[in-house]
Amino acid sequence: MRRRNHSKEEYTKAMKLLRKYKSPAKVGKLLRIPRTTVRNWKLRYVTLDKKKVIEEKDIVNKMKNIIDSVKSIPELATKSNIPYNSCLLIVRKYFPNEYKQLKKKPHKLSEEQKKMSPELAYILGVMFGDGCAKEYCRISLYVIDKEFRDTFAERVSKWCGLKPGLSQRVSRGRLFYLCYFDSKDMQIFFNEIKEGKIPKDLVYGNDNVKRMFIKGFADSEGSFQRYTIGIYNTNTNVLDSIRNMLISLGFDENRLRIRVSHGSVYELVISGSDSLKLYKEIIGSDIKRKQEKLEATTGI
Repeated sequence: MRRRNHSKEEYTKAMKLLRKYKSPAKVGKLLRIPRTTVRNWKLRYVTLDKKKVIEEKDIVNKMKNIIDSVKSIPELATKSNIPYNSCLLIVRKYFPNEYKQLKKKPHKLSEEQKKMSPELAYILGVMFGDGCAKEYCRISLYVIDKEFRDTFAERVSKWCGLKPGLSQRVSRGRLFYLCYFDSKDMQIFFNEIKEGKIPKDLVYGNDNVKRMFIKGFADSEGSFQRYTIGIYNTNTNVLDSIRNMLISLGFDENRLRIRVSHGSVYELVISGSDSLKLYKEIIGSDIKRKQEKLEATTGI
């Protein structure tokens, strides 16, 4: 069977799509190019002129000299100066015993980490807002506010012990900031919680837990105007639970109302100078820009 010669345009499109989808199979399907070809482009095994960029035997010889001195495959990939996936395949093929020792163990949350705490409450607030746990083995946050991204990444890292992946990209003419944590256990944990209502140990938890959840949710889905604070969501049950938490924290229920914002989005409106001052004093915001707006809203 005669091999098809691929154009530079196809190669460029494939590399661009790989940055978005990561999967050679999906990119190959979209462009009608064999997934093995896309995979070889991704791993830099071949270029368009079919010349090998990576000589496998040279890499194997190089690895023999350093594999005993490293503690992980990412470290080996860095010292070998080859892509992680290429390194992973070669170690699996030529160094099976070392592969068992070096491969990354799946991250697991401890039972203590799963217990409700102020730190977890803030993270859950963000996850009920802008956070995403739909990707396989990953939770992520994709926002336009770098400070918010960094704050969330720092909190999650402190809570679970994992280092975040950080990146930025332009979409629809705007710069977005991404952070993500690769952990199947975390993804399952957050998905199970988000599929239902806000957990009872949050709604009826201690005041500090309630405050942190509301802060995380409002950092994600809140807006501070001149005379009001708005908290948005498509789920009225979520907003109603937050309203009840605010009432339990001392807010005037007559100054808390839920209304239609636009389309299928609803808004929990907090109004009245006493309520706005109370919000600033006991909840506030971890985002400097929003905290400044809150200061201006309350007039103090």
